[in-house]
Amino acid sequence: MKEESAMKKIIVITQMIAVLAAVISANAQVDWRFGFEWNEMSWLGWSDPDIEKLLIKLENIGTAGGINVNGNASWIDMQPNAEAEINFKQDPIVTVFQNHGFSLTLYLKCDAPWAFPSKTIPYGGQAAPDSAYEQHWIDYVKAVVERYDGDGIDDMEGLVIPIQYYIFTGEIVFGGNGLGDADWGPYWFDTIDNLLYLHRITYRAVHEADPSGYSKVVSAGAVLWDLYADFPDYPEFDPVDPNSTIQQRLNGENYRSSIYTAGWDSLKKMLDSFGNDADGIECDYIGWHPHFSWRVIDQEFALIHNHAGNKPIYVDDMWCNLFDRGYFVPLPGIPGYAQFNAPANPYTGSDWISRINGDFPNPLFTSLDPYAELFQKLNNGDQAVLDWYSANGARRLVKSFASAFGEGAIIACFSMTNDLPHNPLIFHSRGWPGGWINLTGTRDENYFAKPQYYTYKLLVEKLNDFTTATEVSVSDDSRTRVY
Repeated sequence: MKEESAMKKIIVITQMIAVLAAVISANAQVDWRFGFEWNEMSWLGWSDPDIEKLLIKLENIGTAGGINVNGNASWIDMQPNAEAEINFKQDPIVTVFQNHGFSLTLYLKCDAPWAFPSKTIPYGGQAAPDSAYEQHWIDYVKAVVERYDGDGIDDMEGLVIPIQYYIFTGEIVFGGNGLGDADWGPYWFDTIDNLLYLHRITYRAVHEADPSGYSKVVSAGAVLWDLYADFPDYPEFDPVDPNSTIQQRLNGENYRSSIYTAGWDSLKKMLDSFGNDADGIECDYIGWHPHFSWRVIDQEFALIHNHAGNKPIYVDDMWCNLFDRGYFVPLPGIPGYAQFNAPANPYTGSDWISRINGDFPNPLFTSLDPYAELFQKLNNGDQAVLDWYSANGARRLVKSFASAFGEGAIIACFSMTNDLPHNPLIFHSRGWPGGWINLTGTRDENYFAKPQYYTYKLLVEKLNDFTTATEVSVSDDSRTRVY
C-alpha cells in the first residue's frame, strides 16, 4: 500500500500557562477543543432511546464540549411567517445533550422566504432579509440567544449547559457542481457584500442579547474541495503567476473548464473583512470546512491567516477519511469532490485520482475508479478492505486534528457521529459518504465503536486541555512539520 508521505505531522502540546502563539488571539481561550457534527435522525424525534445510546457512546470519548446539528435551527421552521411566535424547536436537543454533558452548537440560518420577497431564492436557500424584515431577523437572533445564554433571564426551563457557539450560514462560494462562478448556492444565494452585512448585524444582535461575551459567533464556513489536495504550488497558497497550478485551475484548467476568479476574489474579500474590525465586526471565530483533511490544511489556513490575521479558526465540520463513493459509479462524483484535479476526459487514466488523496495505487483496489471499488467492497463485506479503511481513517484522523490545531484552529469537530443505516430502498444504500466514514456503526449495530472512535478518544485524553500549539523547525522540507 502506498502510504501518504507528502506531509508528516506530529503535534507536541505544552501544558503550561502561557501567552498564546501569535496566530491565536486572546479571544480564543476555550474550555474544550474537540467536538462532533451530528448526523443521526429519527422519526421519533429527540426522545428516541437510540439517541440516548449514541450520546452515551459519545460521552465516553470525554470531549465535554459541543455538538453541532446542522439539520436544525431553520428560521422558516421556527418562525413560519412574520407574525408567528418563535417555537424554539431546539429545546429538546439542548435538554438531551446537556443530560450527557454536551452543549448544542446552533446554526443561524437566514432562510425564511417571507423575509426576502424581493429575491428569487430556492426554498431552503439563505439570503439577507429585505430592509423591511431586517429587524425581524435581529429580533429572532436575540430571542434565541436570550433563551439559551444561561443568564437567568427568559432562559429555557431546565437549562443547565448554555449554548455558547452560533454558526452563521454554511459553506460558501464553491458549490459541488464544478460550475465555478456560474454556480449558485448551495447554501448562500446572495452577494458577498450582503453576507458580510448580515454577519455584522447578527454579531451585534448576539452580543447585545448576551453582553457577558459568553455567546460567540462563528462565521460562514468555506470548503474548497480538492483545490489544495495535491499540494499545488506548495507552500504558495495564492500565487499571482498566471502559469501557477492554482491560477490555471481558477482560470479554466479544471474538469468543466469553469472560471472561479470571481468566487476566489469574493472569498478573499470575506476573509479580509473578517480580519478588519474597523469595517464592523462580523464574527468571533472564522468557520472552516477542510474536507480533504490534513492534505489541504497548511495552504487553506495560510490563506486565512494572510487575509484575516489572528482571528481564530473554528473547524465545525471536517471529514477525515476517504469518501467512500466512486468518481464514476454508482453516481458521478465528478466534479463534486474532484472538480480541480479531474481532466476533461477522466477516463484517460487514474493519475489524477492518485494525486488527490495519496492512497492509490493500492493492491486492494485495481480498477480505474478505486473509489467505486471501495464503495462496492465495503457494501459487500470485504473484511480486508474494511480493516484497511478503518485503519486509514484512524491515521488520517490524527493527521487532520494535529494539522488543524498546529496551524491555528482553536476548536475542531469530527464529521460525523455514526454510520447511516442499511436501507435497500435507497440506491446508494450504506456506502454513501455517511455510510462508513463515521466514528460508530449504525443504530442497527448498536453504534459499535470503530477504530477511529478509540483513536479520537485517545486524542481527547491527551490533548483536550492543551494551551498552545507551536511549530518547531526540524527540517528544510516545507512539508515536514512538528508542532
